[in-house]
Amino acid sequence: MNPASVPDIHDISLPLDPGMWPLANGWWLLVTLVVALTALVISNVVRHISFWRMRRLALKQLPLCDNLDQINRLLKVLCLHYLTESSEHQAISSMHGSAWAEFLNAILPQQQASQNIAVQQALYQADSHQHLPVYRDIAMTWIGQLNRRAIKQYANTTVINKSSNNV
Repeated sequence: MNPASVPDIHDISLPLDPGMWPLANGWWLLVTLVVALTALVISNVVRHISFWRMRRLALKQLPLCDNLDQINRLLKVLCLHYLTESSEHQAISSMHGSAWAEFLNAILPQQQASQNIAVQQALYQADSHQHLPVYRDIAMTWIGQLNRRAIKQYANTTVINKSSNNV
């Protein structure tokens, strides 16, 4: 073969490797799912933190309480914060004495529940200051055991108390 008769032939050039952009539809779907799940997790964490903010503040405020009445007010404010219906607000804000003690005893261990009844009876006496460490421990336990299930239980308790008072 005569080299002069062959036209100038260039080497075979390979196409460029496919690039990452634009992404295929599957990758866009994966990116969308990851972003949505991340946003969902972050929003749930923020909602959880803000929901229990009052509980954390109450736990910080509890050691600063100087008498039984302040602890009682702290617990009532906590109850009023988490039980949001107006009927529940009226029922809780008007509770005192044995009704308030029974309401608090719903999630307390048996030993502290009996102590709570004694403290509630001593609340309106002049020498109630001696019960302060016991009531502080009771309040710490009560606040520590407060959870969404207990809040629903309290809501049902106030509804039951309200309906039994109307009968």
